[in-house]
Amino acid sequence: MVEFAKNNPGQHITKLKQLDETMGDLGYAWSGTGQNWGGVTHATDPKMQARIPEFRSPGLNIMMSTKQDGKPVSFVEDCAVELPNLVDYPHGLTAIFEKYGTKGTRCAHASVGGLHVQPVLTLKLDQTERTMRAITEECFDLVATYQGSQSGEHGD
Repeated sequence: MVEFAKNNPGQHITKLKQLDETMGDLGYAWSGTGQNWGGVTHATDPKMQARIPEFRSPGLNIMMSTKQDGKPVSFVEDCAVELPNLVDYPHGLTAIFEKYGTKGTRCAHASVGGLHVQPVLTLKLDQTERTMRAITEECFDLVATYQGSQSGEHGD
C-alpha cells in the first residue's frame, strides 16, 4: 500500500500516475502474465480509503499464523535510513537474509525511511540464537553504512 500525503490533493493523482509508470517499468502491470501480472489498484474513493487500515491487523495475524515452523520474528524491526537509501537498503537486507537461508517480511513508513523488518526464523532450533545474533549485527552494520538509526519508529 502506498499513501501520498501532499499538501495539494491534486498532486496525489500525478504521483499515482508516476507509481503506475514505475511499476510498469519494473514489469508489473495488469497486462502482464504469470508472476508479473498485477499492477497498481487506485483507491481514490474516500469510502474505500477509510476501509484500507482494516486489512493491516488481519494481514499481520495471517503472517504470524503460517503453518510452517518459521515465523516472522521482530528483532531488527525498526531501523530507518534516509529516504534516498530506502531503495538500496532492502537489497542489502535481502542479501543478509539469504546468507542465513531465510527471507523476511517488510513494511515501510517510506516518508521517514522507516522499514519494519521481521526475518523468518524457526525459534525451535538450537542454532537460531546464533543466527539471530549474526543477522542483528549485520543488519545494524548495514544501517550504519547508510548512517541510519537502529531505532527509527516513525522517524524517531
